[in-house]
Amino acid sequence: MMAELSITLRNDLAEIPRVTEAVESFGETNALGPKVIFAMTLALDEVLTNVITYAFPKDETDPRDIQVDVRLVDGAVRATVRDDGRAFDPLTEVPPPDLDAELEDRAIGGLGVHFLRTLMDGCSYCRRGNRNELEFFKNL
Repeated sequence: MMAELSITLRNDLAEIPRVTEAVESFGETNALGPKVIFAMTLALDEVLTNVITYAFPKDETDPRDIQVDVRLVDGAVRATVRDDGRAFDPLTEVPPPDLDAELEDRAIGGLGVHFLRTLMDGCSYCRRGNRNELEFFKNL
């Protein structure tokens, strides 16, 4: 049984489907169930979209690597996303969205982090050296 998956991708939105396919395969191989697989792939899609879109300078043309690790640990599936983009803690720097406000009155952004917090059973962020590390898990 495969208990760990490690993927390195470029900071290109076109890379996200490759990660989704790998995580779906990992989930099926490890009998995680469709709800857990869906939650993990959606959370990863949101996190990676934010990293690729906002973490790196817009005028930079050289590709950057983003590391994604998914593993089974202590009755949970855990994902860690590491990048060397600008320091940014989405868990403290993104305010919760006002879901009760009228659509036209809502601030842009923040729903991806809201999905992450809602779908996962726990999330943490740290900055190690020049790298962001966002970890999140779903209990099985």
